[in-house]
Amino acid sequence: MKYLPWLVSVLLVALLAVLWNASQSKLAQKDMELQGLKQQYDNLVTQSNNKIAEVTTKSKMQYDALVTEANAQNKQLTEDATTKLQLANQAEIQVRVGFRKAMLKSGLVAGFTNLSSQSIAVSVNVQRGSSGQSRNFELTLDPGKPKEIGEREGWAFIPGDGLTVSQPDHKSLSVQIP
Repeated sequence: MKYLPWLVSVLLVALLAVLWNASQSKLAQKDMELQGLKQQYDNLVTQSNNKIAEVTTKSKMQYDALVTEANAQNKQLTEDATTKLQLANQAEIQVRVGFRKAMLKSGLVAGFTNLSSQSIAVSVNVQRGSSGQSRNFELTLDPGKPKEIGEREGWAFIPGDGLTVSQPDHKSLSVQIP
């Protein structure tokens, strides 16, 4: 029994060594699990940051597209308003338009009278609503002297026809034959 305390001590040291080894092994295993969890966490953070960056980029692109579209619409509205304002400020065209029945031919004859004191050049665009046919006439109108367009000039007017008289820097005059 003289060696019993030594033997118990050796057994305890061996048991302690086995327990130490087991705890070190368990600690290593927990460290590996912790490393895996840290890696998963880092991956999730990276994915989240990428998603945030992607959404931010898309949002910025959408915002930029909306701003560009709004600017384009604003520019178009400004141009339209400017054009309408310029048209509204233009002088009225000094031409009177009338119609009469053709004497020897068929259809109607359009008469154009210059109401100003100077000769003017006008463009007359006639359209036939039923067929979509159209024709342009260039006229020089002397003051007080009427000019006519009828079948002899190449267009016999019928109900439903329309015409537009234009002169540079003046409002156009549109007339529809009832």
